[in-house]
Amino acid sequence: MSQPHKQPEFFFFFFFFTTCRQEDTDLGGRPTEFQAKYLQAQPLGKGGFGSVFAGFRIADYLPLVDGKLYQFPLEVELLLQVGAGAGPSGSSAAVTLLDWFYMEQQLILVMERPFPSVDLHHYLTWKGEGVCVCVCVQLVDAAIEIHTKGVFHRDLKPRNILMDIRSQLPCVRLIDFGCGATLHEGLYTEHRGTFYYTPPEWFRFRRCSAGPTTVWQVGVVLFEMLFSYRPFKTESQIIHSHLVFGDEVSQECQHFLSQCLAKSPESRPTLEQLRLHPWLKSQMSLGLLPTIWSPLLWQSACLCEGLFSSLHGQLGVTAL
Repeated sequence: MSQPHKQPEFFFFFFFFTTCRQEDTDLGGRPTEFQAKYLQAQPLGKGGFGSVFAGFRIADYLPLVDGKLYQFPLEVELLLQVGAGAGPSGSSAAVTLLDWFYMEQQLILVMERPFPSVDLHHYLTWKGEGVCVCVCVQLVDAAIEIHTKGVFHRDLKPRNILMDIRSQLPCVRLIDFGCGATLHEGLYTEHRGTFYYTPPEWFRFRRCSAGPTTVWQVGVVLFEMLFSYRPFKTESQIIHSHLVFGDEVSQECQHFLSQCLAKSPESRPTLEQLRLHPWLKSQMSLGLLPTIWSPLLWQSACLCEGLFSSLHGQLGVTAL
C-alpha cells in the first residue's frame, strides 16, 4: 500500500542585524549550523525593518521565507513568552518560533509559515463585512491571548497579520513582534510602531498604555479592511478628525468602529468588552462566517509572496 503524500512544511526566516556582542546574548554562535541546514534564495520583498528572501532547508528542499532587521533579540523573548514555541503548547495567536541562530552581527529566526497564507494587506482584496467580522473577532481574541501572556505587540497592522487559508475558515496569526514590549499596567513613554496606527494620545502626551493602544489599532485595521484606505493620514487627523460613515456598513459595525477609534483612551472599551460587542456576537452566533478559501485565493497567496514559481516543480504545483 502506498504511503499518503506528506503535507510539506513551510517556514519564515527572520534576519536581524544586532548591535549587541555575541557574548552579550545567550543564543550562542552557530553560524555553521545555520549554513549547514538552510540555503538563502531569491529576494521576495523589502519592508521597514529589513528585506525578505525565499529559502530552502537543505535536507529536503522545503521552502522557507526569511527577512528583517532589528537591534536586539527581544522578539525571541516575546515569542517564547507568548507561547509561540514549538510543540503542542504553542500559541495559536502567533506563528511558531522553531529555531534561532546568532551569526556575527545577525540574529536569524526560523519561524513557522502556514501555507497557503497571505498577510492581511493582500487579503483585503477579498473583503466584505462578513469577512471582516470573521477576521476581527480572531484579531481581538489573538490580542487578548498575547496580553494574557504578558506581551504587548505595539504594531498591529495588516502586514503583521497573517491569514492562514489552509482551511475553509481562514485563521488569524500575528507576526513580527519586533516592536513589541513586555506588558505592564502603566504608561509607555517610548513609542515603536507604524505612524498610521499610532493612537492620538501618543501625539498629544507622548505616552500611551497597552490596552487602549491595541483597541485603537484593531479599529484602524478594521476600517482599512472595510474601506481599503486608512482612516487618518496626518498627525492632526489622528488627533482631531472624527469619522463619518455612510450606508456601506451596518449600524453595529459603525458603533464598533467608533468605540475603537474614540480619541480619548479612557473612552475606548477594553479588549474583553470588545469581544462582547453586539457586532461580533450577532455575526458569530448566527454562523455568518463566509467560506473564503478558493483555488484563486490559494494561487494568489503564492503569487503575492513570490513563491509560485519556486513551488512549481519543487512540489508539483500546477497553475489553477
